Amino acid sequence: MSFSEYGTIAEVFSAFAIIITLGYGIIQIRINNRLARAELTHRTGTGLLEFYLLLGKDAPAARIWRDGVTGAKPLQPDERTQFTLLCTSAFIGFESQFRLQNEKLLTRDFFDRGDLQMKYMMSQPGIQKWWPRHRINFSTEFAMQMDIYLEMAETPAVKVTETATPQMSS
Repeated sequence: MSFSEYGTIAEVFSAFAIIITLGYGIIQIRINNRLARAELTHRTGTGLLEFYLLLGKDAPAARIWRDGVTGAKPLQPDERTQFTLLCTSAFIGFESQFRLQNEKLLTRDFFDRGDLQMKYMMSQPGIQKWWPRHRINFSTEFAMQMDIYLEMAETPAVKVTETATPQMSS
């Protein structure tokens, strides 16, 4: 065999090595994308969990949330401030879910559960009263989506009981 034949064989092996390296790189990118999506889902879920744990551990906060959401009882000025902060916190979490889903970074199932929560919230009298004054704090796209949910919610689909557990109305 001549040197040129050895060179041709080496070029063929080099081409295969490049193809294998590119394939490996593509696999690594896909794995990293899945891990990044899982991490974003986890962080979003953790944020919502912390919000719900706050309400679960703090009876006065849970009462303010329940009374504010349902509009069942008037809130005192300091309670109104707490309710506004709780709503803002919840809606920041909702907007985060909304943005991540628009970027296709959340699983559809995870987003659908959050979407049901957003629709539920927009069906509540206290949130319906709170939203118009605070929608400016959120992105235009998110605010427009919440406005659609608000329009869809002519009457509350669910009610909050004394334990602050959503239940379907009969």
